[in-house]
Amino acid sequence: MDILNVESFSKGLIFIDTNIFLYAFNKKHRFYESSLRFLSKFQEAEILGFSSVILKESIS
Repeated sequence: MDILNVESFSKGLIFIDTNIFLYAFNKKHRFYESSLRFLSKFQEAEILGFSSVILKESIS
């Protein structure tokens, strides 16, 4: 079941939480696929988002 409805994110500025990155790095996590789709929307500039320096430190 894909609980993260990626298609619902289309407008506005979105904060990207640490969990999205952690899920995208863990192929066994149940949100792996949806997190990758979510991050690919940023890569393709379909949506705009930001995170924080503190977030970067927590996943490093």
